[in-house]
Amino acid sequence: MQRPPIDDPAPLANEAAELARLLRKAVENLVPPGTPTSLLYSGGLDSSAVARAFPPSTTPQLVVMGVRGSPDLTAARTGAAQLDLPLHEHLVDRTEVERALERWATELESVREPARSVLVASALAVAAAPTELVLCGQGADELFHGYAHFEGLTPPAAQARSAADLRRLHEVDWPWIRRWASELGHELASPYLDLDLLAWTRTLSPDVHRDSGGRKPLLRRAALELGVSAELANRPKRALQYGSGVRRLVGELDRARRGRRPPSAR
Repeated sequence: MQRPPIDDPAPLANEAAELARLLRKAVENLVPPGTPTSLLYSGGLDSSAVARAFPPSTTPQLVVMGVRGSPDLTAARTGAAQLDLPLHEHLVDRTEVERALERWATELESVREPARSVLVASALAVAAAPTELVLCGQGADELFHGYAHFEGLTPPAAQARSAADLRRLHEVDWPWIRRWASELGHELASPYLDLDLLAWTRTLSPDVHRDSGGRKPLLRRAALELGVSAELANRPKRALQYGSGVRRLVGELDRARRGRRPPSAR
């Protein structure tokens, strides 16, 4: 039987309401009252849901990073307007990406693409934040099956892949980017990695992640519960490294580096 559209209140109603509650609680735990807070924002589902999980008394500063004309800049502008929240834009260029690659060359040496560009883009986004405390949407794709590699998998296989993605996130990527954020003078946190929220997701049936209307149906429904518009909740989103344009710049720099030749010995 075909699943109803995601903006229908029937599917996943109980689970979505609980996820919305847990996201609000996670934000409350991470943001002390009165603390200026930035939210890395690309105009997509994950960060829009976090933006709406803030209490009415706290206004997050949305932050978007990208090359001039990149899809993320456009999406963040329209998303921020719908959320009625302030947006800080940071234009990144080839020189800034090159400096990041040089700064973390040792750590990135053994990292393959696209993970390498993901880490660089994440570091550049955090560096652009105007406040010490920075929230992000890290963990949403791993928890709610948002990556392309989940498509076509059986529920058991998708659950196994999700567990593997989360292990890598907790053991490798997240410690790295949090350490780099600290070096840049920021404290980075994600509501999706809240311990209570993580424990609750492990009780869910694999079927909550299956929907003919697109990826992350449970999170999309929870976003509607939080007050995100249907347009933002259902908006397709490119991965950070591609939507920001950072992957293209990294590729250009890699090709230029391979084209260089050492001076001849005399």
